[in-house]
Amino acid sequence: MKITGSNLSMIRGDSESITVRMKNAGGPVPFEAGDAVYFTVKESPADSLPLLQKEVRAFGSGGEAVIELAPGDTSGLDFLRYCYDIQLTRADGRVLTLVPSSSFTLRAEITLEGGQNTASGASGELTVALEAGGAEVTVEITGTGPRGQSAWEAARAYGYTGTEAQFGALLATLGAGGGSPVLPYPDRASFPAAGSENALYIDLADRRCYCWSGESRSYLAVGSDYGQIECISGGGAG
Repeated sequence: MKITGSNLSMIRGDSESITVRMKNAGGPVPFEAGDAVYFTVKESPADSLPLLQKEVRAFGSGGEAVIELAPGDTSGLDFLRYCYDIQLTRADGRVLTLVPSSSFTLRAEITLEGGQNTASGASGELTVALEAGGAEVTVEITGTGPRGQSAWEAARAYGYTGTEAQFGALLATLGAGGGSPVLPYPDRASFPAAGSENALYIDLADRRCYCWSGESRSYLAVGSDYGQIECISGGGAG
């Protein structure tokens, strides 16, 4: 489990646990008997039915809520970025959104056994900071998780099968004469202020290609720039 702010990312089919704690200016605020904590995942906040929902009514000795995710909870979901939130329903019926809508990303698994990932689980912790006086608005997530993915790990999550050394060698060719990356942009105005001489820039609006000239410090059209043509002669036609 990786936690970045309030955004969560995990391997599909893993066993995970998320520990949720609350605090305010006076210190920890434990969950109490009769409270219910809901962890809900949807593809879109507008969806009426959740893809995944976990309910916690029994709390730890420190008043924390532990949300347990079993392999089967995510093994049937696609590799996508979903949204989730965490809600608290107090014993007296008050409802507090502890974690507002945030991203919940499922990454690809490699080893499967009986349809489930055999990798060992991990855990993450979220500390929810409440406004002074116990206001019903969550204002900050102060928990942090392990380090994020490297570029190679992210590439493998999306299907790259090479080794880390091979991936490094591939990246080294970009901008070093061994390859010319093609960089599409919605329009010419979206190009970076200074480009790379080893890249090809595509203006999707006008369907033109440009390269960066370090000498003139400008983008030059690849081939003839028909936008500069002022007149086309009709020859000798009468």
